[in-house]
Amino acid sequence: MNLITGIISEEWETVLQKQMLETGKEEARCAIEAGDFEDGIPFITVIIDGGWAKRSYGHGFSSLSGVAVIIGKKTGKLLYLGVRNKFCSVCCSNKTKQTNCKDIHVCYKNYTGSSTGMEQNGDSSVYARIIERVNYGRSLIKLECANHVTRCYTSNLHKISLKTTHDIDSRRILRTHIPRLSTAVRSAIINNSKTTKDVEQLREDLRNSPYHVFGDHSNCRLEYCKRKNEDEINSVTLLKQTKMFSEVWSALDYLVCKSNRLVTNATTNYAERYMSLVSKFSGGKRINFYKRVKTKKSISFVAFCQRREKQNALRKKQTKDRLRKKHQGTSEDQEYGPNTAKPDMDEENLETEKNRILKTVQRDAMERYAIEIKTRGQHENLEWRSQHLI
Repeated sequence: MNLITGIISEEWETVLQKQMLETGKEEARCAIEAGDFEDGIPFITVIIDGGWAKRSYGHGFSSLSGVAVIIGKKTGKLLYLGVRNKFCSVCCSNKTKQTNCKDIHVCYKNYTGSSTGMEQNGDSSVYARIIERVNYGRSLIKLECANHVTRCYTSNLHKISLKTTHDIDSRRILRTHIPRLSTAVRSAIINNSKTTKDVEQLREDLRNSPYHVFGDHSNCRLEYCKRKNEDEINSVTLLKQTKMFSEVWSALDYLVCKSNRLVTNATTNYAERYMSLVSKFSGGKRINFYKRVKTKKSISFVAFCQRREKQNALRKKQTKDRLRKKHQGTSEDQEYGPNTAKPDMDEENLETEKNRILKTVQRDAMERYAIEIKTRGQHENLEWRSQHLI
């Protein structure tokens, strides 16, 4: 049976390799026809994404298998498919039985690292490693998926709204405005890609989005703001009195710094469609089928009064295991998440951010004197606190 499975698998792989090779030639032909050359060599734009066989839900990174795909943007066809497996059922069975495997079987275990290392996200060490280690790395331009970036922004907003360090009124205001904050960001990216494709204009629109959503339309452009002349409640002043607005701004800054990569409104929808097919064959990625084992017998129901002590002990153990797994899942990971290696900010973004920050702190002598008068008392002064938390 294992021999037959191995033969079928080899045939599938042969057909796949042939199709990927043909796609590569087609992408190269499209690049030549479009005149896309770099030092006499045609270059192409690709869509890259990775996924696991089991969902992580943001903390349970325990999948035993992962996949990554590279898809040509112009053809929408597969250029590369890579699979990493940490588990082989045959090898595991023989190890448990302490027997040597005499049957010929194809072992698909080809990875021993962490599960997070299988799929490294757009901000992980992949792009930084390419720039540092590949001879043409500096010539690569990375475009961000607008959908992923917006989803990450929305997730961060929900985390901020759950922080009990903020007063309940501010949290309620933010919670009710999260859908509009996400829509404002996504709309700014779409509108800019359809019109000017101006990076600086996109930065300004993104920075203004919280003010627009919370009722301050003083800096809104008439092209997209339909509430400028409406009598809308301005919640910006209330939010600025706490750290809430500054945290929203910090979450938004993640997008602003990527404006030059978002200006084309690129998405990884082609790769996501492939991942949806994988999900259909893996039970919605909610069960780790690669680790599934059959138990010899099921646990029967026993009266609670007879099993109280044993159930309490089991419940305590399960609680400890759950807390331990949660702690392991949320620890700093060098392969996935916000703690991964990131490339340095390019010179254009660095110069833009430097000028913006310097512009916000420039004051003449009279203004500095007025600020000193209004903020005397520091912690006991409401104006000082509001300005200090911005």
